Amino acid sequence: MKKTLIAAAVMAASGVAFAASNITLYGDVDTSAVLTHDGGASDSKNVIDMQPGFLNGSRWGIKGVEELGNGYAVGFILENGFNSDDGTNGQKYSGGFSRETKLYINGGFGQIGFGRLGSLANGAQSNSILSGWALGTSYQTQGTLTSFMKNNGRVSNAIAYVSPSFAGLTVHAMYSNGTGTDTKKWAQNDHYYGLGLAYQLANYRNTLFLKLLITRAVRKKPLTTSILV
Repeated sequence: MKKTLIAAAVMAASGVAFAASNITLYGDVDTSAVLTHDGGASDSKNVIDMQPGFLNGSRWGIKGVEELGNGYAVGFILENGFNSDDGTNGQKYSGGFSRETKLYINGGFGQIGFGRLGSLANGAQSNSILSGWALGTSYQTQGTLTSFMKNNGRVSNAIAYVSPSFAGLTVHAMYSNGTGTDTKKWAQNDHYYGLGLAYQLANYRNTLFLKLLITRAVRKKPLTTSILV
């Protein structure tokens, strides 16, 4: 009975979002023809290969927002990634909208969003605060780009909060009850925790965040701290 009621509530919320007057359909297709020369001594050859996502991953999405009055608004973002050369899913995820599925509410308190979201250090999607970095550190290695970007992808079953701006400073927090699925006991799900600060002054932007990813296989992944410019 509880599951039925929750599903009905979600469907009702979705109906309100799709009834919004401000709906945008957007997308980006990135396809390239790559010439590769294999200069082997005995079997030199040239290969022309169509490749997707040479600069950025191809995607399409729908987003909408409805103003409720008194400074409140509800909105949604549905975004799917795909490979433009063969039409397959662009992310290693079986869902229909692999990049982002977000339902959110805005108000004087800031923004609260739910769904499949990009992590704070994802570098894409609406909740990311990654904009480049001056310094990155990790307990696993010595702050290399590879280690810095590990486990900074998209997470499902997430809730995210963005505070109002205080003289250009905003607080960002995110938690995922199960980065892939959350159907098991709490201790058996993979969890993501993120906390960040972003400061924007005209064209100058600086961010600081902490993240922690706890998985079933390795209960504690490295805690990564970064100062991003």
